[in-house]
Amino acid sequence: MKKKLIVLLLTLIGLLFILISFLAKKSDSTKMVQRTTAVQVTDVIRKDVPIYIEAFGSLVASQDVDIKSRVSGQIQKVDFKNGSFVEKGQLLFQIDSEKYKANLMNDEASLEKNLANLKLMEMTLSRNTKLASSGAVSLLNYEAMKKEFLSAKAEVKKAQADILLDKINLKYCSIEAPISGIIGINKVHEGNMVNTDTIMANIKNIDPLHLDFSVSEKDISRIKKALESGHLKLLVYVDEKTNNDSIKQTEYNGWLESLNNTANSVSGTISLQAVLPNKEKILLPGQFGKIKLIVENRKDVLLIHQSAVRLGPDGPYAFIVGKDSKAELIPVVVSHEYGDYYILENGKLKTGDNLIVSGLLDLSPDDFVTIQNIKVQL
Repeated sequence: MKKKLIVLLLTLIGLLFILISFLAKKSDSTKMVQRTTAVQVTDVIRKDVPIYIEAFGSLVASQDVDIKSRVSGQIQKVDFKNGSFVEKGQLLFQIDSEKYKANLMNDEASLEKNLANLKLMEMTLSRNTKLASSGAVSLLNYEAMKKEFLSAKAEVKKAQADILLDKINLKYCSIEAPISGIIGINKVHEGNMVNTDTIMANIKNIDPLHLDFSVSEKDISRIKKALESGHLKLLVYVDEKTNNDSIKQTEYNGWLESLNNTANSVSGTISLQAVLPNKEKILLPGQFGKIKLIVENRKDVLLIHQSAVRLGPDGPYAFIVGKDSKAELIPVVVSHEYGDYYILENGKLKTGDNLIVSGLLDLSPDDFVTIQNIKVQL
């Protein structure tokens, strides 16, 4: 019986050694086939970054004037080319002025007549003044003479006013550009009759342009605080077609000029207007643009590419290539976007870290990784 127990014990010990050996070989085999993930990396960047509010807006002319005639008449001449740039004071239209010249001549003749009558009344009044004081002329007749003199004097003033009005109307027959700018399509032609209600053309000043846009009323305190240090700069991106028919966004620089005095209670926004220089006159009123209103410039901040950031149960995180070529999970706190990057507000990342930006789908902490590139320039 004792001998059987010894044999059984030896058998169990042997089986135990076999099991331990099997498990050790399996562990070695697992280590040999442990997964390695191919990844691409980029740098954590340190630089100065503008903080901006994004919006969309439309371009409008800084001056927009409809050209109307101040007198009625027939168009004799159109002296501009549609769509051309016109200078302030440049002749645009000529209206037939013969009628207004005749009116001037008639009123000038009336003035001469009234001046002659006034001189006669003045002499008559002067002669009878002494006679009235001596009683040779009744006071009633003297007052009538005085009244006629004053009436003649008023007629002269009226004639002078008529002449001034005739000269003004005569000047209005030559319609000049009230501002410098781009003139639109002509709406009247030679031979057409026009009156004071006729819109003949339109001029828009497009240098500079104004940019109308709206932002959330929640951003107003930030904007007003930033305005205390001076003008707020903004970047405007306008879609333009290239020679190969592709669309590119061209950047233009401007500054904020004014805020409306009332917020829109329905949309919860407030209207703003910016100034956009347009010396080349490439941009036109009516175009739309994407706006970045710069409210702060932050110095020496860390930037992390957006493709590296993942969201987990405990918040955002990123992977770097750590010791022994293993993936190391780093919790991060990010804030504003800057292009394709986030501003890093908190975390253990630093410049020089190999930030993993691809191969993240099945990546876990402590996974072995191999870098497929030197540095991805994103």
